[in-house]
Amino acid sequence: MLEGLDASGVSAVVLDQSGCVSALTSAAQLVFGPDFGVRERRLWSANSDDAALLRLLEHAARSPGQPIAARRLLLHGGMRRRPVLVTVSRVLGAALDQLPGGRLLLVLSDFGTTASGLVAELQELFDLTLAEAEVAAAIFEGADAAEIAGSRKVAETTVRKQIGHVFRKLDVHRQAELVRLLAGLRR
Repeated sequence: MLEGLDASGVSAVVLDQSGCVSALTSAAQLVFGPDFGVRERRLWSANSDDAALLRLLEHAARSPGQPIAARRLLLHGGMRRRPVLVTVSRVLGAALDQLPGGRLLLVLSDFGTTASGLVAELQELFDLTLAEAEVAAAIFEGADAAEIAGSRKVAETTVRKQIGHVFRKLDVHRQAELVRLLAGLRR
């Protein structure tokens, strides 16, 4: 299984029953940097908030009967890197045979660099609809509600409702806050 993920270019890390890294793909090594990686078989981050999230993953690996608190985590890293989206799955069933000793499979996505683009990443990360993600991306690119409505061939009131949904889901209150948030994710 890990060989297949590696051959496909998937950035994946396997945590064992003690919460230690038991395997990783070569693509995962490309996501790591001076502020995020593996030390002494443990995931670590220079960012203290990220380090706390990584400890929660270790705990989840050591506690197979407990539910995973979050299936997706966003690690912000240090000043130089873009955030890394971590998608967490328990190793169950037939996968146990393929990943002996594995308890959690972590798939890493370097936010902002995947071929799927900003719209798909916004949908996945913030649970936006396609329309909401397109509106958020257009605002990030500098378009106003009237321009977005014209380009999408919908009423401006529709776009304003979608902007309201985006604000609520991303916990922002103004377009400037939305742009700052997305700019921070894209650095």
